[in-house]
Amino acid sequence: RLETAQTTSSHATGRRLLVAGQIALSLMLLAAGGLFARTLYNLRHAGVGFETGRLALVTVNPQMNGYSQARLRIFYDDLRQRVSRLPGVESAAFAVMPVLAGDAWGSGLTLDTGARDDTPGPTRNAVDPGFFQTIGISLREGRDFSGSDTAASVPVAIVNGAVLRCYLGTGSAIGPGIGPGGNAGA
Repeated sequence: RLETAQTTSSHATGRRLLVAGQIALSLMLLAAGGLFARTLYNLRHAGVGFETGRLALVTVNPQMNGYSQARLRIFYDDLRQRVSRLPGVESAAFAVMPVLAGDAWGSGLTLDTGARDDTPGPTRNAVDPGFFQTIGISLREGRDFSGSDTAASVPVAIVNGAVLRCYLGTGSAIGPGIGPGGNAGA
């Protein structure tokens, strides 16, 4: 009988250890889930640098309806004018990549020295004149895009402070020439 009591006692100890391990694992998973939920909450409420509460994002793709490249500029200009006249609309602008959608259009850089840097560069976007005003971002220096900025004119770029520091090593956006790198289509 002593052997049976020891076996029963060792089984009970094993079960207690198993239950304690399951409780410990459950508490760890619960804590990790709480931290994950808190991180998501913080990301959702983090400032993005401009007011998002009054912005409406609409995606259109007229090419899916057979619009040619020649008709696209007319379509977008007409749509911008119509949307701008809607009650309550203060400003309207277009961007190739949706704002805060997580999409990325990046390339390396070509600096005015002629050197090409094909390492993954900053993400970029093609936007309308007035885009930054529409989303509520003021430019520190330089000028916004204008209607005279076309494919035939001298290329113009608007960059943020991180690009200035990281790629150009300067605090001024006025003057240095930059362009897309080798993987510009990426």
